Formats: sequence, structure tokens, C-alpha cells
Amino acid sequence: MATRQLPLVSLVVATRNEAKHLPALLESLAASEYPVERIEVLIVDGESTDGTREVAQGYVSRLPGLRIVPNPRRITPAAFNRGIEASHGDYVGLVSGHSTLSPSYVAETVAAFERLGAEADCIGGVYTNVGEGFWGEVIARLISSPAVVGNAKFRFSQQEQRVDTVTGTYRREVYARIGLYDERLLRNQDNEFNARLRRAGGKIFLVPRIRMAYQVRGTLRGALTQFFRNGKWTIYTQLLHPYAMSLRHFVPLGFVVGGVGVVALAVALGNPWVAVVPAALYGAVVLRGASGHGFAPRQLAAAVVAQPLLHFAYGIGSLVGIATSPRFLARSRGYTPPRSGASLGASAGVALTDSSREV
Repeated sequence: MATRQLPLVSLVVATRNEAKHLPALLESLAASEYPVERIEVLIVDGESTDGTREVAQGYVSRLPGLRIVPNPRRITPAAFNRGIEASHGDYVGLVSGHSTLSPSYVAETVAAFERLGAEADCIGGVYTNVGEGFWGEVIARLISSPAVVGNAKFRFSQQEQRVDTVTGTYRREVYARIGLYDERLLRNQDNEFNARLRRAGGKIFLVPRIRMAYQVRGTLRGALTQFFRNGKWTIYTQLLHPYAMSLRHFVPLGFVVGGVGVVALAVALGNPWVAVVPAALYGAVVLRGASGHGFAPRQLAAAVVAQPLLHFAYGIGSLVGIATSPRFLARSRGYTPPRSGASLGASAGVALTDSSREV
């Protein structure tokens, strides 16, 4: 098949001060098995001050479809929307600036869409978490465990299947059908979008042959902060969109509330066994989650400590989300959703020229 007959694939990369990590992603795209002239790379930059734009522009000769799109709002959902609006692809995907893609990533994605046909509206692959340094390695392995991330299958499953969410690639017409991302959601905007897609009859597939690596937080403090914020935004997202979040997102909140309740009950009854037995059961879950990852003894000890801390941070974040929800809802009043994806630009027939300009 001639190159010009292949579908055009647009990849939207939300960036803000990603000069350190962006080269790895762009190098992986430049090494793609899929013809680079059929890949449109949209670097949607939130007014970076570290040279991110200059780094991106340095790859134009190797990625002729690369363009820089400004994101004056400097938030992730706005970056997604500006990138989608500026895209021209038959398929439009979202890619993290902290990730690298396998050489076959784009080719496998296109092949999966062609194989599954109308069955698939969104297709994504499996994350391989990678970390730098002692804590980075521990955290990367931990968040590949169902004991830490629940049934988020895109983090560990090796079976092709329908799932509730992935970070992946969509048929262009999906955006025309259900609209764009909710810009009130600084986090979980992808969960809400995918839930909206499922409610509209759309189907989401996990295809393990599609592989990417994701650079996790390199410190325990950074991971705890991330989990705390995720927990808070789980509550905000649920209040705005009750259909969006899964049960797994509320398990840490149950852990914190239940833990406090059990301790209070043990104190009230004067019977420590009321707390010891649940604590022992939870400890068994922690040990199971930390095992089977090839940890050295010191790393295993760190994982046993880190896992409950991550659960606790997420649960505390959810409690803070509940406490601050009236203020969040007040700020959210009067929100006007972005225009429908029906008004997006032309699809793959366009030529990718003057790619280094900003749009």
C-alpha cells in the first residue's frame, strides 16, 4: 500500500515545561515503523519557560507533521481540546509528554482499528511504568499492581478486551458525536470522556500489542502528592458527572474512613482485636501487592511502606475533595462546554506542510 493511502494519525501531546522528557518521546516517534509523513504531532504547549518549544522545533526535519499549538489556559483538558481542534487525522490520539512509544505503536493502533472495524471507537495499549532512582523504580513496579491501582487493566493486562478506559486513540468522528473534554476537570478528564463515550454506545478496546512506557514520579513525595490530587479530583469529577468514575476510585476513601472507624470502635470497646484483625488482613493485601515484582530486600521493605501511604494519600485527598466541593461547584457554575467536534478541521486528505509554524 502506498504511503499516501495510509490513514493520517494525529497525536496530541500536552506539554508545559517538558524540555527534559520531550526528546525521548519525539525520538520514539521519529523511529516509528509507521511512515512519519502520515503522523501529525501536535505539541500543545502551555506557555513553557524551559525551552520546550525549541526542543520540539528541533525535530521538524525528522517529523514533518510536527506543529506547535499554543495553550494559553495552561491546563491539560484545554490542551487536549486545542490539539483536537487543530488536528487533521483520521485517528486522533492523546500521548503523555512523559512517555515513549514502541516503534510499532502507531502501526499497531491503525491495524487494530482496521481489524476491529466499527466495533472500536477507541483503542489503547498497555503502559509499562519506568522510574529513575530508588523510589522511582519502586513506585513504577507498585503502580503496575492491581493491589494498588485496582482493575485499571491498561496498567497490567495482557489480554485484548473491551475496557472502561484507556489513554489511547479515537476515531475522528467520536469528537463530532460526543463533543470534547470538560475543561473544568484538571484531572480525570479522560475518565469522564470515556464514560461519556460508553454511554453513547461507544466501545473501548485494550490491545496489549500496543506498547508505551511512562515515566513515573521519581520520589515518594511526588507520588504521594499525585495520589492525593487524584483522590481529590475523583470527588469533583463524580459531583459533576456521576457516571464517570468506577468503584475502584473510591476504595481508598473507604480504606481511610473504615480505618478510622475501626480504630474508634476498638477504643470505645476497649478491645484492640477489633482493629488488629482488619489491620492484619490489610497487611496481607499489602504484602501480596508488593510481592512478585522482583524487588530486592530493601526495595521490598520500601514497597511495603509506600503502598499503604499511597492508599492513604488518595483517600485523604478524597476527604479533602468532599470538604472543598461546595467551593469547587460554585466555581464551576456558568461553564460553557467547548464547541462540538463537528466543527473540526479537514481529515487526512490535507498535506502536512509548513509544519513548524504555530497555529
